[in-house]
Amino acid sequence: MFTSNEIAFVLVFAFISSAAIGFIGAFLGRYAVELGEGQNLVGVLSGVSAASEIPILLVSSKLVRRFGEMNLLIFSCFMAALRLVLVGTGIVPVMICGQLLQSVSYMTVYYSCVTYIANHTYEDCRARGQSAFAMVQSGLSVVVANLFGGWACDALGTHAGFLAFALASTIAAVVAFVAYVLWRRSAAPQPEGQSAA
Repeated sequence: MFTSNEIAFVLVFAFISSAAIGFIGAFLGRYAVELGEGQNLVGVLSGVSAASEIPILLVSSKLVRRFGEMNLLIFSCFMAALRLVLVGTGIVPVMICGQLLQSVSYMTVYYSCVTYIANHTYEDCRARGQSAFAMVQSGLSVVVANLFGGWACDALGTHAGFLAFALASTIAAVVAFVAYVLWRRSAAPQPEGQSAA
């Protein structure tokens, strides 16, 4: 249903960033309690992250036109990992700064994926294409974040769990990025008279 095999990388990058964000959503409350804070902190952090989406939403189309969907997705993966590190510090002002990265770790992913899928699916397959994205972003990534995140937090502690998940997200993003670059090179048309390596 997609017009390009590049969609595989779109979904991989969406999965990486969404899993990182899913981890924060699942364990932020538990972490706040361990820090001796109440639900008030969770409410403030959630409010900050939601508010940060508004300006990005207003300029999302301009960002996509300037940088392209794939570049934004790759950037968002690393911002999601950085967000895990900042929130994982347990220092409230730093955690607030981390939550501000919701704008460039979630909203940019969502808009880029929706735009990419709309432009790279056959007309009668667009609904199925968006469903595939939803399954990755809201389904598979959340399951992985909860299962592996719960194991990491129980085995290492919540603070270390945040950092471990940040490291895993960074490694996954680097591997996916390298694979994407290699794929682009292999898929690039060869100059006339030059055979493929």
